Amino acid sequence: MASCAVEGGCPTDYIAISISLLFIILLLTWSTFPFLIHKVPCSKGSSFWLPAIQVFASFNLLLSIVMSVNFLKFKKRHWWQSCYIWAVWVEGPLGFGLLLSCRIVQAFQLYYIFVKRRLPPVRLYIFLPTILLPWIVGAAFIHMKKPLNYRCHMGTWWIIPVVCFHTLYVAALVGFTGAIRHV
Repeated sequence: MASCAVEGGCPTDYIAISISLLFIILLLTWSTFPFLIHKVPCSKGSSFWLPAIQVFASFNLLLSIVMSVNFLKFKKRHWWQSCYIWAVWVEGPLGFGLLLSCRIVQAFQLYYIFVKRRLPPVRLYIFLPTILLPWIVGAAFIHMKKPLNYRCHMGTWWIIPVVCFHTLYVAALVGFTGAIRHV
């Protein structure tokens, strides 16, 4: 008989998920707190939508990790439990990719405002989908080649390019934040 670590459904998994959901709820209430209590008007620019997208991406990343690693135990297998939906699409372009892309956009805007002393040359609604596009293309390529095994893991030949891709985005974020560090 397999342990709960393989099949999912360990009591510690449910405790960790409960704590994570509690903090997601706290994050949502904390992000809406100024608008509800102080009656701060909702701005039409990226100052409201970028953090809202980041909260959505954080929730997607958390949910996709829970679903792709099989933390929850279901008696019957459903179509929406597909590894490719959670580990490839939700965790990639809609989770980590979207979260990191939003951070890069914020750092890019701060770089142009404080270092270059002018407005960024590209608007948010153009720049964010542009830097998110490689994540979507990568997810489509992985979905097409189907390299995941039954436990939702990739082989070594797939891990190296995926980790390099993640590292490239983290390096871009570090580069932009390093350029505005002295401000």
